[in-house]
Amino acid sequence: GLALLGAGVGTLLAMIPAGALVARYGSRALVAWTALPAAGSLALIGLASDGPTLFAALVVFGASNSALDVAMNAQGSAVEQRLGRPIMSSLHGLWSLGNMTGAAVSHIVNHSAGWHVGVTLTLAAITIVLWALRPASRTLGRLAASPVVKNVHPRPSANTSAAPAAIVRTTDLIAG
Repeated sequence: GLALLGAGVGTLLAMIPAGALVARYGSRALVAWTALPAAGSLALIGLASDGPTLFAALVVFGASNSALDVAMNAQGSAVEQRLGRPIMSSLHGLWSLGNMTGAAVSHIVNHSAGWHVGVTLTLAAITIVLWALRPASRTLGRLAASPVVKNVHPRPSANTSAAPAAIVRTTDLIAG
């Protein structure tokens, strides 16, 4: 039971630094940096053999997925601003649809093939990594490839603390 706290711990550890990294390096860069660890963490969860190993795998999963989430929301906000119309709810809806579809497909595969969930999670991780490494599709066009959220907020002055500025950046990016 305590192993399941790992995802929450990872999430809490990564959200504020993720906002600061988006502000410094851009949302597109952080998406690229966190997509592979997020995918690989699926295999770690599937291969965990005891509570402490599962806890560690879930920390990696929570941290990489929350950083990826912050970066994807920032990137979605940049695309939304460039389009000049609201699309964030569509992006979140499609993300949810993808999660439900993936869960349904993995359940069907596990049930019909008689596989252990670890096999399915490892195959999913490999598939996602290969998909992430493929060349970007031309059908996405310049719109999806060009916006980069960078320096969302100015650097804190000498009179302010960096922590509140990072929290503001993170909450703006999560809400945005």
